[in-house]
Amino acid sequence: MSKLGNAFGVNLDLVRIREFDYHGQTFRVRVPLTKEAEVMFARAEHPPKEEVDAKFKELSAPMYARKQDIVDSGADIKFEDNDIVVGDNSLRELAKNQIAGNIRILESFKLLVTPDGESLSSITYADISDEFPLPIQLSLVKKIAEIISPSYEEIRKN
Repeated sequence: MSKLGNAFGVNLDLVRIREFDYHGQTFRVRVPLTKEAEVMFARAEHPPKEEVDAKFKELSAPMYARKQDIVDSGADIKFEDNDIVVGDNSLRELAKNQIAGNIRILESFKLLVTPDGESLSSITYADISDEFPLPIQLSLVKKIAEIISPSYEEIRKN
């Protein structure tokens, strides 16, 4: 136990666990410490280059396969050294944003506490996307965010 846990006679790990209902299911969430949250945010802000490169390759492959047709069509698409720019939008930046979003979802799901106390630290985004469609992923992430950092209105109710 920590100093505060000993002083108050409480298990602070249990105090940090909150619950919410989602379509008839109860989910438990562990509220991260400030340092943990900072690490989570840093992971999403700076996604691994290898993952961004792989996503870029996946997104750009169909365009590279039709590169000459695209160039000949006069479309507002530019093939640069290490990027494809469609209008004003970078395909590499899109890849980075998709990976960052996947990391945010993954980090949020890792905060869930299973009924048997099993750790979710080894799950991957692929595990999540196999089980939940993107709209449900985003909805659950929103609920998790509301639980770990309630808005002013929610706090004021209490």
